[in-house]
Amino acid sequence: MFHKLSIEWPCRLLISSFELIIFFVFIVPGLEARMVIGPSVKDDPELVEAISEDLRNLSGLRGLEFDEYSSLHSASEFDEGSPLFREFLLDVIADNRLVFVIENNPGSKLIRFAKTDAGTVDVETGIVEYVIELDAEDFRSCRKLSSREALEAFSIGLVLFHEIDHKVSYDPNDPMPPSGVRPDVSEGELRGVIERTNLIRNELKMALRDPGRHQGEIYRGSLPAFRSTASISFTDQKGKRRLIRWKLDQ
Repeated sequence: MFHKLSIEWPCRLLISSFELIIFFVFIVPGLEARMVIGPSVKDDPELVEAISEDLRNLSGLRGLEFDEYSSLHSASEFDEGSPLFREFLLDVIADNRLVFVIENNPGSKLIRFAKTDAGTVDVETGIVEYVIELDAEDFRSCRKLSSREALEAFSIGLVLFHEIDHKVSYDPNDPMPPSGVRPDVSEGELRGVIERTNLIRNELKMALRDPGRHQGEIYRGSLPAFRSTASISFTDQKGKRRLIRWKLDQ
C-alpha cells in the first residue's frame, strides 16, 4: 500500500529533522519516474496526439510517444527542434525523483490553460508526484481569437515546460531559488519561468512572451467578438505585438 502526503504540510510529520531529510531523498533503485498522461487525457485521443506531436516538434525527438502504460518515452535521435527543450525533456524522462501526471479539466473556472498542484510525496519511495491540470477548452477556444504567431509560441508543449519549470531545474547554472518554486517573472539574477521559456522560443525563432501580467489582461473594449476574453501579449521576431486570446469561463 502506498501512503501519500501533500508536501504543502511537511510540518505535520512527527519525525526528527534527520528523518525528514531521509524521507524526502530516499529513492527505491530501479523505479523510473516519468511524464505520464492521466485517465482524463488518455480518454481524449485528439488531446494525446496534440501533446505528443507538439513535444516532438519542439524537441525534434521523432521517436517520442506515450507507451501502453501512458508513460512518455523517446529514443535519443533527433532532427532540428530546440536544444534546450530537447535536453529538458530527456532530463524529465530520466529523472527518477519526480513524476509529472498530465490531466485534463476542460471548462474549469480555476484553471487558465494549466495549473500544477503543490506535489505529493510517496512515503515509501520518496518520489514526488505533481499533477498538471490542463484546460483543453482554453487551448481550443483561443484558436479563432489569436494570431498564428502567438498560438505557435503558446503551444501545449511550451505550457507544460512552463509548469514543470516552476518545480524543478536540470540546469546547474540556473538552479531553483531557496523557496523551491521558480517565479514567473525574473527577480534580479534569478531567471523567471517566462524568461526561461523565451530562451526556447528564441531558439525556434518564435514570438517572445512579454513579461506583463501572468494571468492575462481582461478585454475592456467595445468589440463584441472580444467580450469576456483575456489575452497575453507576445512580440514576434519583427517586433510586432501578437496576442493569445481566449474566452473566460463563465
